[in-house]
Amino acid sequence: MLTRRIAALAAVIVLNFILLTSLVTARAAQDGSALSATRTQETTVAPEVLAGVEGSTADGSASQPTTWQPTTYVEPLEFPSLSVSAISNFFGKANADYNQYTKEVTVTYYLKASQGVLTTQWNLTYDPEVLKLDPKKNTPKTVCPAVGDKGVLTFDKDTVRYNATSVDLFYFKTDDTPYVQLVFDVADIDAEEPQITKIDLTVDMLWLSDSKTQTYVVNNFNVADLTKLSVSIGKRTALTESNYVEPTTVPPDTTVAADSNVTPDEMNTTAESATSAAVTDATSSTENPSVKPKDKTTPSQAQPSEPPKKDTAETADAAVIDTGSPVPAILLLVVFVVGMVALLIMRKKAILKIMLED
Repeated sequence: MLTRRIAALAAVIVLNFILLTSLVTARAAQDGSALSATRTQETTVAPEVLAGVEGSTADGSASQPTTWQPTTYVEPLEFPSLSVSAISNFFGKANADYNQYTKEVTVTYYLKASQGVLTTQWNLTYDPEVLKLDPKKNTPKTVCPAVGDKGVLTFDKDTVRYNATSVDLFYFKTDDTPYVQLVFDVADIDAEEPQITKIDLTVDMLWLSDSKTQTYVVNNFNVADLTKLSVSIGKRTALTESNYVEPTTVPPDTTVAADSNVTPDEMNTTAESATSAAVTDATSSTENPSVKPKDKTTPSQAQPSEPPKKDTAETADAAVIDTGSPVPAILLLVVFVVGMVALLIMRKKAILKIMLED
């Protein structure tokens, strides 16, 4: 009888030990899985595409090629490669500056008159070494659209001549009616040798008329006083818009905000400190190429800060030390103690019974 009780007690002890061991093993396995997931989350980094490098990422894998939009860059020059002045004995003056890539320049003298033109005659001179006229681009219809085919146009080496007469009159009623319009081809320009040239229109005759009177606005190169004439005349001169890009240099902002509480010595000290800090940053970047200069961002552009990540070793130690809730272990211990006490009581009763029987 005693042997069976001892065997039962040993079986209870073994079962409690196996149950406690199984619980500890399961808890350790659960903590190990959580630690592996944490490590995977911390070490996974999205590939970073290197700025300005096509087909490479931070981990060395291939990336999608970057599409570059073609742009035309015009290098700013100290002086314009071509400067053109359009002048006249009757019309106003116009100026324009161009870069070394300019291929065409158009000059237009606009006329508006309240009466029709009875007779007109003019000549225009230019520098053929800089500007060239193509008769195919400059026809009587394009040179003076208001007159059209009725005008006579001739080209010489450096002069253009034109004349037209009609009793039916030619009308220039709007501000955008060309009196003379010529398209020049620009000769090859050397960027290091700027060219300055002029286009000179000389009006020989410009007679206006209506059904009753005639007005001599220009007669034999003599221009009348327009304020004394009984007609209304508008005129202006235009050139192709300038495309010269002037270089600009923006000086650094060295101004310091005025503060009534700051003395001149303190302002000098602050400026020297800022200069020293800038020199230190520049030196650090030069000596250690891996150190990138600090980005200057506005508060609206600043990225939200992330909480510091714990070290992997610290996380592993925490996972090993943390055994979870102690409640199951306490319950098992209580069951174990109760079982032991019950066995001891049963054993004591059995011993007393044997002694009484003897």
